[in-house]
Amino acid sequence: MTKFVLHGGRVKETSKDNDGFLAEITKGFTGKTRILLNYFAREDRENIPVWFKKDCARIRKNSKNKDLTFEIATSERISRQLKRADIMYVAGGSTFVLLKAMKKVRNFKNLIKEKVIAGTSAGAYFACKYFYENDNKKLGKGLGILNFKITGHFRQKRQKPLRVLSQYKENLSIIILPEKKYVVIQNG
Repeated sequence: MTKFVLHGGRVKETSKDNDGFLAEITKGFTGKTRILLNYFAREDRENIPVWFKKDCARIRKNSKNKDLTFEIATSERISRQLKRADIMYVAGGSTFVLLKAMKKVRNFKNLIKEKVIAGTSAGAYFACKYFYENDNKKLGKGLGILNFKITGHFRQKRQKPLRVLSQYKENLSIIILPEKKYVVIQNG
């Protein structure tokens, strides 16, 4: 069973909820655990070394002294990297940029079986059937691994994403993720 840990955004801010999300990523793992950090959604790729360092430190801090190793996903090696990884953390950014890269990964659904896929914002949207990006107010179609509609960065004042998603295509459950909140989904 694949475990998805989907986060609504703003994971870099300090909060009890964000610490809970980061702890959930490695929950249940013992021994050496390999984490693949995926920054494909980021268009400003020159900052990847900085994010990598910070993300590694934050995940370690919330993982109770586990034996963790980290690697940055690359488009050329992602299939091999996913085979070795226990966890893939997918950072936010542009869902459309992320999807373009992830659609090129052959057998992606099989490669993630029995793993943890954790994502924030775009990293949470890409695996769902449909999504609404609040930042740029765009609807999109994800990989459809999770048969849900999803929106993140949600605020009560913003009801438009719910209206748009509820009227879009087929009738599916909608995952509503406020910033700093997360949900765990087990998918067979």
